Amino acid sequence: MSQRNSSGSGPVPGSFAESLRPQLEQGTAPDYPPGTVRPAWQQKEFAGACGVDARTVKDWLSGRSLPININNVLAALFGTSAHHSDNKTALLTAYNADRAARVARKSRRPEPQATPAASETDNQAGTRTRGHARTIFLSGVTCEFGTVRNEIVGDLASHGITALVQPRFDLSSGRTLQKIDDLIRSSDHVVCLFGKHSGAFPTETEAAAFQHARPTGLSRASYTQWEYLLALHHNKPIYKYDGTNASRPLHSQPPPDDDPAAQAAFIQSLILDEGYDRRPFSDDLELRNRILTSGWVSRREDRPPPGRPSNTVRMRDTRDERLLRLKATVVQTLAAAPDAVDALINVIPKGLAPRGLTGKSNEQRAEDVTILLMETRAFDTAKTWLRSALRSLERTRKQSGLEAILYTCRNLIPWLYIAGGRLTPQDLDRFEAIHVDGVISLPCAVESFAEIIMAGLNQRPPTFETGAPADQWPASPFAVKGQFPEAGRRETRDEILRDDLFKRLKCHRDFEGKPDVEIDAHIEDRLQYYLTDEDIRFYWLCKMPGHRDDAASLRALMDRVAARYPTLAVIELDERFLRDDTRLFDEIRRLLGLPA
Repeated sequence: MSQRNSSGSGPVPGSFAESLRPQLEQGTAPDYPPGTVRPAWQQKEFAGACGVDARTVKDWLSGRSLPININNVLAALFGTSAHHSDNKTALLTAYNADRAARVARKSRRPEPQATPAASETDNQAGTRTRGHARTIFLSGVTCEFGTVRNEIVGDLASHGITALVQPRFDLSSGRTLQKIDDLIRSSDHVVCLFGKHSGAFPTETEAAAFQHARPTGLSRASYTQWEYLLALHHNKPIYKYDGTNASRPLHSQPPPDDDPAAQAAFIQSLILDEGYDRRPFSDDLELRNRILTSGWVSRREDRPPPGRPSNTVRMRDTRDERLLRLKATVVQTLAAAPDAVDALINVIPKGLAPRGLTGKSNEQRAEDVTILLMETRAFDTAKTWLRSALRSLERTRKQSGLEAILYTCRNLIPWLYIAGGRLTPQDLDRFEAIHVDGVISLPCAVESFAEIIMAGLNQRPPTFETGAPADQWPASPFAVKGQFPEAGRRETRDEILRDDLFKRLKCHRDFEGKPDVEIDAHIEDRLQYYLTDEDIRFYWLCKMPGHRDDAASLRALMDRVAARYPTLAVIELDERFLRDDTRLFDEIRRLLGLPA
């Protein structure tokens, strides 16, 4: 529920509902500058512009609920026009405050008591242990991001996150880089805002003390660029937001030594070439919204104390927390497509369909249907309902509903598959740890089904490489290749596997040519980054050969790889499931958006 008066009579002052109402009464719209007369929005008209029904808008105005997709509301009222920037800021600020309060109420629960050692020390990776409020370092050039940086500090504070920023140091003191280094060392994460300007540069004397953190080939770096380099050096999780293509007014005049060309080269060499993921934004409001809706903001820090055995280090999010995010994703998708909800309700047997749907908003109906699908836990039953709804929408050619059902299927099918008892509780628990702890056997015979299982374990959509013919199993980009070397080549399977991991994980180029032990350590760091920050666990699939000696050799290699990269899932496929996999994959291929 969003914020309402304690009497229950209506929304509280300053809430999202109170901020939205005058915009509708004034007829705010992208093509009408402030002061221009325009008829007030009718609830049904505004609902159509936002892709919801009139009852949902009524619930927003009464304070009963919040929009699932605030961007649709902002687009309907303000578009990309700069005329309404103040109103847009006020509405989004109210929405974010209500949303933060709602999340805090839902997630409130007693936490386990931390021991003094666990609450007062940092672990070896520099990450805060259990009991600490999270602290992040917020990096961005002041002339570009000074204003929005201060707003983000306030936004994160509402989520219990302390954001540190580079204070206005006396650059002539020669101590600025050291102070930045101290702040980054004390932070749990680093958030980098990339723009077009480099900002000021330290002197060569000041930078000399940190040459060990500067990549080969980079002759100099600005203070803000050093913030990114020092975060890399200290192995801090980094979240990157890209505003290089945004048209934004400057907060202040750039410093005299600002060098936009050097900034462009820096981004090209350290970001684009490495392929690190970035989150683009076009204006300050989109940036704030992208940050507040990022998984790392709502994620609880629950790190174990130093010295805990590696195979018991748990994932940051519990299975239940990931399921809540999965449910929210499906509800948001269906709420924006009434045709998809209708199609699902029509195919669910009358005795099982949610009761009291008449008169409910589409948002509420979407939540009821999602709960039914997820609580069914019978994969074949849910698969039948989804297939029937998809066929119905294909016949009626309702494109928005069709897209919503396909997206829902891609999110739900993997989780439903493993929730139906395909994996043992012991196997499920092994995947809740950062380190899988040895070779694991999965009930599947082919790579495509392994990807479905791995996606279900992390509650994410399965990902397949494009271009595979319909008569071939589609491959996943997260399945590492460790095939036998080609005839005439001297590479070992260990080397082939290491090279493929290095490329797939977008490892840092500075590690090329380093000793294998250093490359392997960096690969393990990247495996943990993808798992903890992107909810992606990479895996290596193995089929046991028929010859006894070959099988023994492969088994020894699998054990070596599992010990070398404990976060990598080393999986033994089971040929006994080939026939079942083939039949079932034909049934769900279309639900996953793959060519039939």
